Amino acid sequence: MNINTTARSDLDVLTALNRDYIHSVQHGDVRRFDEILADDYLCSNPDGSLVDKKQFLAQTARPVTISGLTAEDVKVRILGDVAIIHARTSYTTADGEQGHGRYTDVWARRDGKWLAVSAHVTRDRRAFGGPGFSEGARMVVKPQNLLVIMSDEHNPKIAGYAGHRIVGTPALDGLAARGSRFTAAYTPSPICVPARASLATGLPVHRHRAWDNAIAYDGHIEGWAHALRKRGHHVAAIRKLHYRGHPDEASGFTESPAGDAHHGRCRRSHPLGAGPGRHPHHRQEPHRLGRPRRKQLHPV
Repeated sequence: MNINTTARSDLDVLTALNRDYIHSVQHGDVRRFDEILADDYLCSNPDGSLVDKKQFLAQTARPVTISGLTAEDVKVRILGDVAIIHARTSYTTADGEQGHGRYTDVWARRDGKWLAVSAHVTRDRRAFGGPGFSEGARMVVKPQNLLVIMSDEHNPKIAGYAGHRIVGTPALDGLAARGSRFTAAYTPSPICVPARASLATGLPVHRHRAWDNAIAYDGHIEGWAHALRKRGHHVAAIRKLHYRGHPDEASGFTESPAGDAHHGRCRRSHPLGAGPGRHPHHRQEPHRLGRPRRKQLHPV
């Protein structure tokens, strides 16, 4: 057999093995994977974890939640007894959305037989479902929940984890014990509504221009909530954000399930902001517009 015939034979074999790999991912075929994976096989998953053959087979055995998995633009490079396969993938999630990804597999010829020794998988969009990698670690990953808590106008020294002798903050203390504290961080505004706009956008007040409590964030500058929605996350706002009274989508949220997160409680009134005294739903009481009333102190 000449060199060209041998190369063509190897290309045909590797092309068929690549088809078997994709088919085994789609159908959770643990037996076929056990045949074509080397004992020292390693796979780099989309979440950054590295699994060996035994762990990969366990992932493959979990229920498959995608359909229509195909490999496109397949490129096979044969470098002696090593071959590298690059390809794009497309599939349909359980929710009917299209997902895409890429993978690079490394194959080695051992005792005259091609075996997969390594795989690296990336994804363009997350496909959620199942208790973990429900289709052999090829693009499907368990979604991560993200909870953002804003303790409004809270002096960081007034907390149990900060060593305060009187104030108890057990929930915040628990978060601090399990996470990281940024002791040099500071708020871009001492006023709650502008601070929330900065938290949403990552911008200082002079950039998003929500100067005070009468000029609330309206979503015209997209923030992290918009970015999460574009990645397929369900983003909910709970309780008082005091955003503008627009539909949830404008501020980036999928819904506001528990109360007045941003139902028109703050509206734009004056270009420089006028505080609560000029809010259309506030009575313009003299002591709010002018000097605060002095309390009368009476001897007891």
